[in-house]
Amino acid sequence: MQKKLAIVGFGEMGKRHGRDFIELSRGAVKLQAVVEPDDVRYAEGCDWTGCRPARYDSVQALLARETPDGIIVSAPNHCHLSCLRELESAAIPILLEKPLDSTFDKICGVLRFARRYPAPVMVHHVMRYAPIVRKARELITSGALGRVCSANFTQTIGGASMYHNFRRNMQTGGGQFIEKATHDLDVMLFLMGRKPLRVSALSFQQAYGGDKPDTLRCCECPERATCREYSARGMAGNHGGLRDVAAADDLCVFARATDIPDNETCTIVMDENTFGVYSHCFFARGLTSREYQVIGTEACMRIIFSQMDGPPDGRIILTPRYDDVPGRIQEYRFAYHGRIHYNGAPGVVRHFTELMSGARQPFTTVEQAFTAELIGCAAYSSQGGAWVDLQAMLPEDLADA
Repeated sequence: MQKKLAIVGFGEMGKRHGRDFIELSRGAVKLQAVVEPDDVRYAEGCDWTGCRPARYDSVQALLARETPDGIIVSAPNHCHLSCLRELESAAIPILLEKPLDSTFDKICGVLRFARRYPAPVMVHHVMRYAPIVRKARELITSGALGRVCSANFTQTIGGASMYHNFRRNMQTGGGQFIEKATHDLDVMLFLMGRKPLRVSALSFQQAYGGDKPDTLRCCECPERATCREYSARGMAGNHGGLRDVAAADDLCVFARATDIPDNETCTIVMDENTFGVYSHCFFARGLTSREYQVIGTEACMRIIFSQMDGPPDGRIILTPRYDDVPGRIQEYRFAYHGRIHYNGAPGVVRHFTELMSGARQPFTTVEQAFTAELIGCAAYSSQGGAWVDLQAMLPEDLADA
C-alpha cells in the first residue's frame, strides 16, 4: 500500500527530501502535504518534486486535515524542537533533519522529546547510509585495521554558501561544529566505535562578518559587481535547470549578524586510549575537499569523498602497516558524481519507508545524533583550547546519554 508523506519545511532540504522519496521509492511513497508559509519556497518545492501537495501554514492545521504515515521535519535548525512539540500527540514516525536544533538547551529538548514520543524518530544522518561509509565500517569491523587508534577528519569548503542564509548566525544556525560537522562527527563515532569523553577546540572568525546591515541582500547591494562573495540568488544549478538557491540565500556574509566562526578544529579524547581530530575551513576556495583518515595498529585507511583536482568519485585506500602483507594496498571506488551526500539518499528513503510500515527501528537515532552534537556544543564551550568534560555538561535527567 502506498505510504503518505508530509514535510514540515518545503525549502532547501524539504524539497530535496520530497523529490528523493518520490523518485527513489518507485511509487511506494506519495507526497501528501507540506507545511510551508512562504509562497516562493512552496512554488520551488513543487517544481522540484513535480507535484502540488496540499499546503498548510502550521503543523496543527495539517494534522487536522491529513493522516500521513510519516513526517519529515526539515524546517530551519532553530525551529526543530518547536515543530516536534506540535507533533507531541501524533504518534507518527518522524524523519528529523540534522542538526537536532541550534542550541544546547534545545538539543537536549529534542532528546527528551524522542525518549517519550510513542513512534520512531530517525535523524537524517544520511552519510551513514552512503556506500563509501558503509564499506569503511565493514572493513574496520572485519579487523582490517587491527585495533583502531585514532582518526583525522578534514573538510574544506570552497564558497560562502553556508554564510548567505540563517546559518551565518549562532542563534539560528548553531555554528558549523553543530550545523555542518555533525555529519562528520557522527561518522567518526560510527567508524571508530568509541565513546567520546572530553573535547578541546579552537574556533576563529577570520574571513566573514563585518559591519554591513543585517538586512542587506546581495541582489540589492551597490557593491555586488565587485564583491567576490556575491551570491547570485535564484540561479539554476545542475538539477535539470531547477533553481536551487532560496530567496534567503543571498544575505550579506559581511553583515553584523554574521557571528559564527569560519575556521575551526577540535580534538576528541575517547575511551580505550583513542582520539579523533576534526577540522574544517569555509573560505578555502582553492582546496574544496573532504577526507577522513582512520589509523589502526595493522593498517591505515584514507576515505576520500571529494578532491579539488581529483576524480568525481570516492575512494577508500587501505594501506597495511608492514610491507610483507599480501595485496599490500587495497583500493575501492564509489561512483556518486552529482548525487548529494555521496548517494546516501536511497538508503534513507528505503529505511524510512520501512519505518512507516512498522518493519524496522531507526538506524540513525536521536541518541547517536545527540552524542555527535554534544561534541560540537563542547567545542564551542572550550575557551582557547581548554578541555571540556562531556559527562559534566549533561543535565541530570540526561546523564545516561
